[in-house]
Amino acid sequence: MKSSVVVAATCMALLSLTANAEFLKPKEAQDYRHHGMEFIGDNFKRMGHMVKGEQPYDKEAFAKYANLLKTLAPLPFEAFYKGTEGGDAKDEVFSDPDGFNKAKDKMLVAVERLATEAESGDMSKIKVAFGGVGQSCKACHDNYRKDD
Repeated sequence: MKSSVVVAATCMALLSLTANAEFLKPKEAQDYRHHGMEFIGDNFKRMGHMVKGEQPYDKEAFAKYANLLKTLAPLPFEAFYKGTEGGDAKDEVFSDPDGFNKAKDKMLVAVERLATEAESGDMSKIKVAFGGVGQSCKACHDNYRKDD
């Protein structure tokens, strides 16, 4: 499991280097966003198993996942810019950039809080912070992501 976390982090770090430059085709940016969000979701799901009691709580593992989430969370947003419309993104991402950026910032703050609470090991605080991340993700998806 440790190797999968390292591989995921390495892949996302390498991909982030390409996100600093504009993509050659809109589809490349769309795919980058989509795959980045999948990494985020998969990582969040692993923490969810512990928060829900479906898996034994492991403070060290949870903190690693929370810090990995903190690294992964901003990456897909580098690929949302004019000219990359489409994919899973609603038109509102590009017609309401201020609203979209506020939703993104809210999520990033929630992720930061989760990483901080993960270090404490206090499950009551972790659950609240975890819920905040989930709520911020859902709110953004409701407003800015096309239905599957």
